[in-house]
Amino acid sequence: MNANYRTNWSRGPVLGSTLTLNREHGNYVIAQTAFFIAFIATRFWRISCFIFHRCFSNPASADTMHHQRQIILCNSSSPGSGLVSLSILLCSWRHLGLQRLYGLTLLILFVVLCISGFVVAGSASSRISTDVRNEVLLRTDHCGFVRSPVKAESSLFNSLFSQKISTAINYVEQCYSSSRISAMVECEGFVVPKLPTAITNNTASCPFQSNICRSNGSNVMLDSGYIDSREHLGLNSPNSQRFQQREVLHCAPLRTEGYERNLMSWTFQNKPKMSGTFMPRKELQRTDGDIEIIFSVRQWS
Repeated sequence: MNANYRTNWSRGPVLGSTLTLNREHGNYVIAQTAFFIAFIATRFWRISCFIFHRCFSNPASADTMHHQRQIILCNSSSPGSGLVSLSILLCSWRHLGLQRLYGLTLLILFVVLCISGFVVAGSASSRISTDVRNEVLLRTDHCGFVRSPVKAESSLFNSLFSQKISTAINYVEQCYSSSRISAMVECEGFVVPKLPTAITNNTASCPFQSNICRSNGSNVMLDSGYIDSREHLGLNSPNSQRFQQREVLHCAPLRTEGYERNLMSWTFQNKPKMSGTFMPRKELQRTDGDIEIIFSVRQWS
């Protein structure tokens, strides 16, 4: 049986202890758990009967009801059979009054609580695989970032990069459109469907020197607030390794007049997408964040 023992730190070190199995082995464990609970219920009842029998034993002479109760405690094999026998005994001696039947009544109440507890435990055993919704703890040795390729591998990297972009675009169209049908599309690949946006400002100032922005008062700034590594990103780690980070996206259209020049005389049609690092002009330089420029390529006729 292939099993992975992990801890779901969002539920704590005790309740978060998790055993990850495939579907076939998971069904087998659920069935065995229900059988084990039924077995424990029988053993618990027999031990309880022994304890009650010893407590009720008396070397002095006793009435008939006492001996009948002792016989039931010796011979009942399950809580159900014990409840039936004790109930019949209570009905047969009901004329003795509540004071004489006080011990028998408490014993019947204990049997009822015992049966109820194990019925609840048996019913809850089927939820051991669904109690944490659809969360699954994953671990792989192949997570990480793709390194910048050497020249001989650039075509393979571009193919992988294009595939990832295409997959992301399809996911956005299927899962974030207003007319999507969630039952037909698998849109639960992330811990939360969308990261929160605490502040949306459509009249933000220019994030660079004001002379390079087209406007100094109609730009966009999105503030996510603090993003939690566990609750929002799904990184399963203890509290000592948990972190929160705030992300701010500040966008502004830039002026092109006076900042453009012709670098290439051919078009980019049927050419791989160009990407890389760059050294921004002094008007764009900032030391408190990353800078990304998105531009369109002009096709010369």
